[in-house]
Amino acid sequence: MSDRRVPTDRRKESDRRVHPRLKSTSTVRFLRARAAADEILAAELLDVSHTGVRIRLETPLVCGECILIEVRDGARHCFNLPAEVVWEENGTADERHAGCELRVELNRRQFTLLQKLVVGAAR
Repeated sequence: MSDRRVPTDRRKESDRRVHPRLKSTSTVRFLRARAAADEILAAELLDVSHTGVRIRLETPLVCGECILIEVRDGARHCFNLPAEVVWEENGTADERHAGCELRVELNRRQFTLLQKLVVGAAR
């Protein structure tokens, strides 16, 4: 019989991520699954990982809502990220933050391409 103690994980919830997060200040566009196809909304991509993104936006979202986030590098490249809104919180009067879980986990190659787009778009 093992009498070893299981160590308590004392990290904050935000520190328990499996994948690293890439910080960003890129402007992105997104489409709402329930809205008209021509309604394109703007947001700022704050960070991205293999499994999720955090965005700053003016338009309120609903938890559970599906969106399509579009990251562009000028007119050359486009990267679409289907995601589901997991949480949303108010920032200032006209600003909201939302955490979104990607519907498909990015592999290393996709994440590297996205990293190049995000860095290129922020310049």
